[in-house]
Amino acid sequence: MDTSSSEKRCLVTGGTGFVGSRVVLSLLEDGWIVFASKRNSSDPYRLGDKQQTVHWLSSDQFCPREMLERCGDLQAVVHIATTYGRTESAAHVGANNLHWPLELLEAAIDSNAASFTHTDTCYSPEYPFLQNYTLSKKQKVGWGRRLSGRIQFINLRLFHPIGTQDHPEKFVPWIVEQCLKNVPSIPLTSASQ
Repeated sequence: MDTSSSEKRCLVTGGTGFVGSRVVLSLLEDGWIVFASKRNSSDPYRLGDKQQTVHWLSSDQFCPREMLERCGDLQAVVHIATTYGRTESAAHVGANNLHWPLELLEAAIDSNAASFTHTDTCYSPEYPFLQNYTLSKKQKVGWGRRLSGRIQFINLRLFHPIGTQDHPEKFVPWIVEQCLKNVPSIPLTSASQ
């Protein structure tokens, strides 16, 4: 792959998701060459006609190291892909949120990428929902800090992003839908969390 020193290259994992698609669009607008991972079953509809300018890599087909080899000389890796564990086993959540991104981080270090950005959660381990997801995210932060002497490790703690094209089952779109339907009673927690 021909690489010019003026090219800015970034790999974004989860490039079809709600947050990932916006990161991809922002990078493209800023002149970056964007490589993005996605599952074979994922639809990049959120990117509109810009999806044709992205270099797509199948996370079902390639391991992290193979993905980075296909990207050439990367300056940055932005890891957004995640598994929430609503129905998946703890082992599946750990494999997707800890093991796979740890392999990606080590591959980014070995390929001399300048930075690795990890998306963390605002949930604390005491939060009674999505505990496997929360634990896996916090453990990944620990590993990132441990390896940060070899790469710039950036941890972004996300707090409930909302906007158009979000998944309708997420809390804010679901609440808005309930209100638009004039549902007389919405079963919620006490909000003490």
